[in-house]
Amino acid sequence: MNNEPTNADDFPEDEQPAYDASDAIAEDKDLSENEESFEDALSNTSSQTIRGLVTTPRPVQSSRAAVAYRPRVTLQTLATVIFAAVLVATLLTLWMPSAFTGDNLQEQYVGEISVPQITQQAEEGLEVSLPQEFPENKIGIIIGHKGRDEGEVCSNGLTEVEINSTVATYLQQKLIELGYDAELLDETDPRLVGYQAQLLIALHCNSCEYINDNATGFKFAIVPSEVKTIDRELLTKCLSEAYANATGLKYHYQTTTNEIRNYHAFDQIDPLTAAMIFELGYMNLDQDILTNRPQLLADGIADGIHRFMNAD
Repeated sequence: MNNEPTNADDFPEDEQPAYDASDAIAEDKDLSENEESFEDALSNTSSQTIRGLVTTPRPVQSSRAAVAYRPRVTLQTLATVIFAAVLVATLLTLWMPSAFTGDNLQEQYVGEISVPQITQQAEEGLEVSLPQEFPENKIGIIIGHKGRDEGEVCSNGLTEVEINSTVATYLQQKLIELGYDAELLDETDPRLVGYQAQLLIALHCNSCEYINDNATGFKFAIVPSEVKTIDRELLTKCLSEAYANATGLKYHYQTTTNEIRNYHAFDQIDPLTAAMIFELGYMNLDQDILTNRPQLLADGIADGIHRFMNAD
């Protein structure tokens, strides 16, 4: 019978063996080696072919990797879709013809255009104040066709330049009487280069030919510019009312054409100078008043300009 002690209780308190940490470390090491050997064996067994029925196992992607990969694919697809949408929208914008934009519809009319439309387009210019040294009291009068040709010529020998010259002379005199610095200019006058004035008005007449019974009356157009130095709507109102009242002629605001607005004599004037072309009347049905009462025509224009210049 073995009487050696088998547990700690069997040792007297003063005879119990001291604890050795190296022994515990050695035991843990042996246990770890055994666990690793068991896992290797299990792994090798699962990778073998079992009686030719099981092929080499496919690597299984961990659920963590799959979850991490999905968002990356989604973001890439979303970015591609957004880029494609932006590209298509840009191409459509560049392709769309300017004819469909409201700003260009007015310019594409070949026919007649009304003065209210002209003044509305002109009002789009930048409003500025005239410099202190600018001649605000000065008004230039261009005698249409003078220095260039005779303009319209009627069967009875009446010429447009003849009417324009007579009315322009009376207009200058009337404006000077009202206190303005008014001067006459030819259509090709070299002084038009950089010309400065509060207003530059070119006088013309309409055709000698009979068109119909409605081809009677006057019309005018204020030239649009990049800058706005005057109230064009107010000038239109003052001139149309004063001239109609003085002459009894009808205001044909709806028959002001693009050719009137694009008058070549205004090409080189100072951009701060407001310019306009005034058609005094038709040389067929209005011939009597154009030739026999030119001073009345001039008074109507002068009165309209004076109303405008002194408007509050």
